[in-house]
Amino acid sequence: MRALNSRLAALVAAVALCLVSHSLAAPQRAVAAAEPGYLMVHFTGDSAIDQQLHLAHSSDGLHWTDLNSGAPALRSTIGTKGVRDPALVRSPDGSRYWIVATDLCIRCGSTYTNGSPSLAV
Repeated sequence: MRALNSRLAALVAAVALCLVSHSLAAPQRAVAAAEPGYLMVHFTGDSAIDQQLHLAHSSDGLHWTDLNSGAPALRSTIGTKGVRDPALVRSPDGSRYWIVATDLCIRCGSTYTNGSPSLAV
């Protein structure tokens, strides 16, 4: 439980730092997207290959199309070499987005209790 609390605290701190650092910069207006809709960031399974970040787009939130030809959009080469449990974070002014994810690869030598304290941003 202590490890989970530490990991959650690190995640909250990372998101807060991202938001604060961006809010100190000059604000910019968001540019309208060429193809509006929804973006989903996800991982596809528990194998080492599947614990990488994938992206999908939907115009209605029901039917999804994999982006990047279904290949991972982010493949980690550091830490446990896994990227999972992503969160999509929007800046306060709406001009930028960040993906924050844990550096954790279950079944690659890590477990939920002895995983990495690192985050991918």
